[in-house]
Amino acid sequence: MEDRKAREEIIRLVATCDWECNIRWYLPERNMGCGEGVSSAIDWAFNFTEELIILEDDCIPNDSFFNYCRTMLEMFKHDEIVMHISGSRWSEDYRNVQDFYFFSKYAHVWGWATWKRAWKLYDYKLRSWSEMDESNFKAKFFKDEYRYWQSIWDMLIGGSENINTWDYQWQFCIHKYGGICVTPEVNLISNIGTEGTHTTEGRDLSYYNRATFRLEFPSCIPKYQLENNNFFDRHHFNKHINKRKTLAKRINNKLRRFIRRKFKSLIGVRNLSDVNELPLQNRRSK
Repeated sequence: MEDRKAREEIIRLVATCDWECNIRWYLPERNMGCGEGVSSAIDWAFNFTEELIILEDDCIPNDSFFNYCRTMLEMFKHDEIVMHISGSRWSEDYRNVQDFYFFSKYAHVWGWATWKRAWKLYDYKLRSWSEMDESNFKAKFFKDEYRYWQSIWDMLIGGSENINTWDYQWQFCIHKYGGICVTPEVNLISNIGTEGTHTTEGRDLSYYNRATFRLEFPSCIPKYQLENNNFFDRHHFNKHINKRKTLAKRINNKLRRFIRRKFKSLIGVRNLSDVNELPLQNRRSK
């Protein structure tokens, strides 16, 4: 009942749009969740167009975002390796980006754009994940990247209740087909959704309410070589996606693993769950 009331309120708000446009409604009869709901809406929308600009409901774009998307959609519409246009720019501490856009393997989805030709490769259920040639697929990743994504995709096909999403599958699709993602020099999207139905406790609030900047287009827009910036991707993976633990925590974890191995080899302990719960400084005396 609450879902129906919320949907009616959204319909009422969208109907008040006072600019010239054609509104098409996608109104499923049930709450499909974040995963199936979003992916099926994109499937539906591509029945009417070859290109889409997609904006999450709790995200505010810089006013240059739409011109940026339109420009990139037109520039790369025939380059099948280009599968995604990101509006978010993360890892701003990586300064070695001198052009107003570049390419990354990572697809960010708070505000983005793509083509029907790319989205038709998407598989929400990850049917091909278990059939991948691991050695060849693994070669697409940095040292610890593969383990990170492998665990996520394994949970998705295993039906984990902890993950209800669609974008990890899109990232898999891009990796699988060797796709690249247009990424802006500056951040164009600010997510203001720190409250509401899908907000969870413990989220890193630094991801939200980020500043956006106007992307200034040169008079002649260059078309760069179609390859990812691997230096950025490695930096981005470590600093944003798989945030590295502090040095003290990494040392603590290594000592914990060392102690567990020693206990197992010296006294033949089979179930070390009790050892794992001990404070590090007390384990020697156990």
